[in-house]
Amino acid sequence: MIARRGLPGFEDAVQIDVGASDGVRPEMTVINGDGLVGRVVHTTSRTSTVVLVSDPASSVGARLEGGKEIGVVHGVGEHGRLVQFRLLDSTAPMSRGGRIVSFGSQNWRPYVPGVPIGVIERVESTPGELTRIAYARPYADLTALDVVGVVVEAPKRDPRDAVLPAKETAR
Repeated sequence: MIARRGLPGFEDAVQIDVGASDGVRPEMTVINGDGLVGRVVHTTSRTSTVVLVSDPASSVGARLEGGKEIGVVHGVGEHGRLVQFRLLDSTAPMSRGGRIVSFGSQNWRPYVPGVPIGVIERVESTPGELTRIAYARPYADLTALDVVGVVVEAPKRDPRDAVLPAKETAR
């Protein structure tokens, strides 16, 4: 990452030092060693602009670890400290400590499947709603980005939960 930048329509974006001449195209997944960072929205020959998952205009198809319950992760600002996860099945169990991974987009663009997104910190009570809402701490520290990678080729098959970090044990 070489700079944080504003972009019309987006609040939380960064510029990276790879672009079209490196094979990067808009709508590619951006990750770091911890998890999902965002997606490429614009490229020049040598740079790319990435909208972070924390941006309020960002949305990512996601699912809970170990299950098939799907939902959508939205950025909520807060400087990348939290993202909102809206689970589409209001009856599905969801609790603090639950882990969220990317579901994958059609043709794996802009998001490839199985990338760790975050850990649920709190679940909101939503009686009578059709969806359930939780707030999660992203695995990737979006406030201190340095080295990121662009996924230029999607996996041959969905890795499901295989790339989630080991669960933390209570001390």
